[in-house]
Amino acid sequence: MAECVNSGAHVTDRTDSVFRFIHVGNTNGDGTLNSGSFSLRRDNAVSLGLASRIGARFEAFCELKPEQGVARLSVGSILDLTLGIHSDPEPEWGEFMDAHFVLCGYEHLSNRKKEEIGRRLRDIANGNIVKHPPQ
Repeated sequence: MAECVNSGAHVTDRTDSVFRFIHVGNTNGDGTLNSGSFSLRRDNAVSLGLASRIGARFEAFCELKPEQGVARLSVGSILDLTLGIHSDPEPEWGEFMDAHFVLCGYEHLSNRKKEEIGRRLRDIANGNIVKHPPQ
């Protein structure tokens, strides 16, 4: 596994963004995200798409998982939570394989801290849903 961005091994622009796919099961009736959208206790590899590697092909990116929505988070907001992201090319993402990154830096945290950070990520994402999942 590659090192985290915030380890200094690799630098990603804090003003860059990442996209997180949102499953309809991780939304509330009003369209907001619920706690399952960033379940760090359950998910040891939270997938993210790096916006600068997706570029103007956002609509095509969304077609990777047309049954899901998409939220946008700034890399800076992730780094502010003392987390990082690292490149993890995913062949299943086809032309976007090199845009696949995963969240890191939470593996050693207590379950309580993982839940707290997961809620903070959810709250950030709730303010930046760029495509709602189909209901």
